[in-house]
Amino acid sequence: MVFQLRSRGSSFDKLLNRHKMHMQSLEKIVSVLKRRNISYEVISRWDLNDCLEQFEWADAIVTAGGDGTFLSTASKITSRDKPIIGINTDPQRSEGHLCLPARCAAEFDKVLDEIQANKFNWLFRTRLRITMKGPPESHIPLQNGEILQAHPDDDTLLRPYNYMGAIDDVDDSYLDVRPPRYSERASLPSSACNSSTSPKPLPILALNEIFFGELLASVPTYYEMKVDGEELEKQKSSGICISTGTGSTAWSHNICTLHKETVRKILNIISTVDNKTEDKKTESKLLECVLENISSSYIFPPSDKNMLFSVRDPMQNNIYKCRNPRGFCNTITLRSRCWDAALSIDGSTSFTFNDGASATISIHPEDELKTVTLHT
Repeated sequence: MVFQLRSRGSSFDKLLNRHKMHMQSLEKIVSVLKRRNISYEVISRWDLNDCLEQFEWADAIVTAGGDGTFLSTASKITSRDKPIIGINTDPQRSEGHLCLPARCAAEFDKVLDEIQANKFNWLFRTRLRITMKGPPESHIPLQNGEILQAHPDDDTLLRPYNYMGAIDDVDDSYLDVRPPRYSERASLPSSACNSSTSPKPLPILALNEIFFGELLASVPTYYEMKVDGEELEKQKSSGICISTGTGSTAWSHNICTLHKETVRKILNIISTVDNKTEDKKTESKLLECVLENISSSYIFPPSDKNMLFSVRDPMQNNIYKCRNPRGFCNTITLRSRCWDAALSIDGSTSFTFNDGASATISIHPEDELKTVTLHT
């Protein structure tokens, strides 16, 4: 393993040190729980799928890691009354937006004192529910990352390759010449694995975002979308990101925010058209002001009862339109026209979402996630 890591340019020593730091923080948390006579059970992030009974048993869940660990663990919590507390065990490497302040890993005893003294607030974070209608495979949760399939003859790994799409809105002639799908991922244990094709809520809620797109990035994502009560619209794009307030500072923020150079070019064009020239200081101040306004307009509170959709690289020509590439709404319905696509939830779990499947994304108070924010 050491040789493999170093051959890839990774530092084994740094990884080992990070692991030791994490384990030291975990041991400190455990020692505090022991000293306070609090019943607990330590579960590895990789064993979360086999620990549903422990989740039912626990009065509260504490995560030790970063935002990824928090998201993976939160996906297993289905009750609005079950609190989750995130402890960032490596603040130098992880931002820990979903966790308590960085000091809390070293001061976990003090954290419990503050909670016991009611020096905290409950924050109920909105989550997104997906109601899926489609073939049986659309209801089966798949673990992200396992997207390669061995060739039956020589055990080599194959990846999907590109194919030609429809030439217009009604052309289905390419259906018979598309290659077979190679992306078959291992399914996760779930009671959702049945033969029902009627609309049914998926077993996992989204805390940050849902992303829908073709697995092969170079292939356009083809679908129909309906936002709230608006008319159904057929689109092709590089995929759609649907975010909560919690996720509005994460991937969604990067999608919605314009690059500084793009804004600079727009301002220069406006100056040229208006025959106005600004000095460097005024131009720089205006640029920062515009950037700040654009960025902040797509950030909203974690408890907000709206969702934000953002269409990546929408195709706009005589056939496909996109009335609004991003905006706030209460409900979104997606109908897939894709060949090898998926709905990805918080970057960790996906559901097959191909031609014939449809999904309605909505917000419900009973799906909220109960979290803690300290007063200091």
